[in-house]
Formats: sequence, structure tokens, C-alpha cells
Amino acid sequence: IAAALGCLADAPISGCRLLAAIAAGYEVAIRVSIAAGERHYQYFHSTATCGTIAAAATAAVIYGLDQEQTAHAMGLAATSASGLWEDINEEAIGVKHLHSGFAAERGIRAAKLARLGLRAARRGIEGERGFLAAMAGRRALAPDETQEILLACLGERWAILRNIYKRYPFCLACFEPLEGVRHLIEAGGRPIDDVRSVLVELSPRSASIVAQSDPKTQLQAKFSATFAVALVLAGHNPQDVTLPAEWLVDPAVRRWYPNIQMLGEDAVPRRHARVTVHWSDGTEQCADRPLHNLNEAEVWSRFEVACRKFAG
Repeated sequence: IAAALGCLADAPISGCRLLAAIAAGYEVAIRVSIAAGERHYQYFHSTATCGTIAAAATAAVIYGLDQEQTAHAMGLAATSASGLWEDINEEAIGVKHLHSGFAAERGIRAAKLARLGLRAARRGIEGERGFLAAMAGRRALAPDETQEILLACLGERWAILRNIYKRYPFCLACFEPLEGVRHLIEAGGRPIDDVRSVLVELSPRSASIVAQSDPKTQLQAKFSATFAVALVLAGHNPQDVTLPAEWLVDPAVRRWYPNIQMLGEDAVPRRHARVTVHWSDGTEQCADRPLHNLNEAEVWSRFEVACRKFAG
């Protein structure tokens, strides 16, 4: 979307073409991300990497590039794509939020260069020394497997229609811990003060992303499962999309930090969290709750609340 809007100043188009360009970008982003695989995401933020190629595809539609120019635009984008996870919970936390902008910028530039005639590798994405081989960092996909991921049902089954709407203003790895602790607190029927401690077990990769145990800024807070769980225990609503800065220093939140333990556990699958609440009477309860994202009606309701809040 950012890439599409960035192109409009010098390429005014119809609303229908704008939507088509955005849908094309989503399609490229999702398919390339799946082909790159989980190993890629361990080192690279796919919003920045695969998103750059997607932004080039979006810009190519808006600029009206032909098939060959579009291929070169995506090849140029592939060779300029990057975005690292190193220190994401510390110094680089602000950089992560620039990754979407970097992707849009590079994608637009790639499309403009292709429009001017600059050529790129024809197999810059799937070639032996292309994007997937270099940045996936895992077993090489067979050509037919790569083709299946990138091309199967292209134009028939649209990725943008399978989008999700996040219930919480946190990294997605915080969602299952939040669902688990909220379920146990609501089902337990006991006062919050009867909670002695909470253990959250995640896959090692997920645990490393949301391991910030004492966030000092609102950006760090988005990557802190400890903070997210502490909000529930302190009686705050973790769905508040503004994450008020005063919550970071709220004694009712911070007092829970020593009682919340985060562990990376190989036995816990990705997109799962095993949450265990230990009660003061020595009993314990466990939960592994799935994602519970917003439905369309809830999205519009939240949008209405946000409009009223920020307008007043």
C-alpha cells in the first residue's frame, strides 16, 4: 500500500488499477515469503526482504510496465532487498519499523529503473545464486516445488483475501501467550492476587523475538510477552491500540515482571504457547490457546472507536 501510494504522484491511475496493484503486491509478498521459508525469517524480516520484491510488483502495475520490464523490476528489487533481525529487542527496535518504508522505497526505485531500461538477472528470485538460494538458508527447493509455491492457482486464489486483523498491538508471537493467560484468568474464577507466577513456553524462535523482559519504550513493549501478560494481570486491556506510555511505568504492571517466566521450548510448535498459571494454594492450570484475530465486524467497530477517540 505504501508503495502504491508513493507512485501516485507521477502516475495518476484509476481506483480499480490501484486496488489491482495492491492485490498483486500482496500476492508476490506471500508467495515469495512461503518459498523463502521459516529459516529465512530467522535472520531476515520478510516484510523488508520479500516486501521489496512485492513493492516492485505493485509499482510495475501502477507504472504500466510490460512483462519484461516487470520481470526486471522484480529482479532489481530482489538484489536490493534486506532487513535484519539482529538486536531487534534492543538498539534496532526502531529500525524494524522502518523496514516497510525501506521496502516501498526500494521497490519503487526498482520499477523506475526497469522503466528506464536497466536490466536485472532473469532468474533473480529462483536462480542457483538468486534470492531464494542466498537468503532462505535452508535446503534448496526443487524447481518444481518452487514453481508450485510461486505459481499454483495464480490469479485464482488471492492471498489478500486471507489477510488477518491483529487483535493486539503486539508482535504476533505475543498473541498465543495473551490468549492463554486471559483464558486461564477468566476460567479460574479467582482473584488476580491469587496468582503466584506465570510460565510461558514458546518455540525458541518465537521466544527470542518477544524476549524483552523490561521494556522502556512503547516500541520495545510491542516485542515483550512479559509486558503483554503483565497488562492482563494488572487489569489493563491489552487490546488498547495506543499502548499508553504510562503503562510502562505503572507499578501495578511492573510488579508482575519477576513472576512471569518466558522459556523457549523445542517441544512447543510455532504459533503455539503453553501457558501455566501457578496459584497461591499450590495448584496450577495450563492452556494452549490459538490465535483469535478480529473478524470484519470487529475491525469496523475498532475503527469507529479509534476515529471517535482521536477526533475528540
